[in-house]
Amino acid sequence: VDDEFLYVNGNFKSTREATNARNKSVDLLQKDTDVLEPMVNNRKECNKKEKEINLVMEEKDKYILDMEQSITTLLEEKNVLSGEVRHKDKTLKDLRDEISMFQQMLAVKDELIMSLTNQIQKLSNDCSLDIGNQDESTGYCIPFQNCPTFLTVEKKEFERLSDMCKAYEDQNKFITNEILELNALRQDDEVRESLLMIKIARLEAQYYQTRSKYLYLLNKLQMPKQ
Repeated sequence: VDDEFLYVNGNFKSTREATNARNKSVDLLQKDTDVLEPMVNNRKECNKKEKEINLVMEEKDKYILDMEQSITTLLEEKNVLSGEVRHKDKTLKDLRDEISMFQQMLAVKDELIMSLTNQIQKLSNDCSLDIGNQDESTGYCIPFQNCPTFLTVEKKEFERLSDMCKAYEDQNKFITNEILELNALRQDDEVRESLLMIKIARLEAQYYQTRSKYLYLLNKLQMPKQ
């Protein structure tokens, strides 16, 4: 019985020592857990913040890409409008040159009409004088076509000058209408050009505003790296 008691007692002591050792191990593990738990929580918090930062960075990258695309679109539209303005400027110059040419032609035609009118009037006066000298006693005026002193050559010249005068008058009317139409076109082009310049100015303002936002985002994006 004593031997059995000693054996059981020895087992009890061994078990108690093992239990104490385990309790110490548990205490040590608990201490390690208490130390590691804040670290794990901090790590989780860091991971969460890192995800938030990555999400913000992705949103910034997307916004920057949108800004770059907007800038490219604005530049392309500005270039197109600038080309249209250059084309309008050339058209206006051509119209001004054409109007100037028509005005010079009109002045020449006016001089020709005046000259032809004077010649016709002179021929008519000469005919009237011849008729008056022929029939001065009676005061009877022979019609223009029956004037005996009015030579056939003079009659043809008179008709030719009359036709030329009529043609020049018709041509002058046509040129005058052309000038009016060209002036209307020029005024319309000037209005269009003014509107295009306003649109270009507005696009330039949008471009610089977008570019400013773009540069601000780039600087802000580079701040964490620094």
